Amino acid sequence: MYAGRNTEVRYYPDGYDAPFVKIGGARTEGLSGTAEPIDISSKQSGKARVLADDTGTLVYDISCEGVLEDDVLYKRFREQGEDKALHKIGFFSPNIGELQANFFINKFELGSGHGNAERTFSAGFMSSGNASFVEAT
Repeated sequence: MYAGRNTEVRYYPDGYDAPFVKIGGARTEGLSGTAEPIDISSKQSGKARVLADDTGTLVYDISCEGVLEDDVLYKRFREQGEDKALHKIGFFSPNIGELQANFFINKFELGSGHGNAERTFSAGFMSSGNASFVEAT
């Protein structure tokens, strides 16, 4: 774990069952989850709204700032300009667990360190498809 950082940002180049690459440690992070229902109301519903039991859309948007481990995050962001690739990313907190999903990196800012100072980053991630959560053990 990164000193002073609660969340580890991980990249899984070969899938979640394979080893991961530590991208960096997040000093601050924000997680927003949105579930949009499916409205199945009809004239037979009367004046009441009726929602399907299934969720229509479930998305996660994550913003974080932290310290980079290496240049993996920047390389993944730069590659998106060429092929719009989604990346298997995990956000791990030792007390909570790990949120894993295919993420599009929609924002990336690189801070420059002086001398041997830590290289900082700010990034935004948008989930695509299903996400999974692995409980902390």
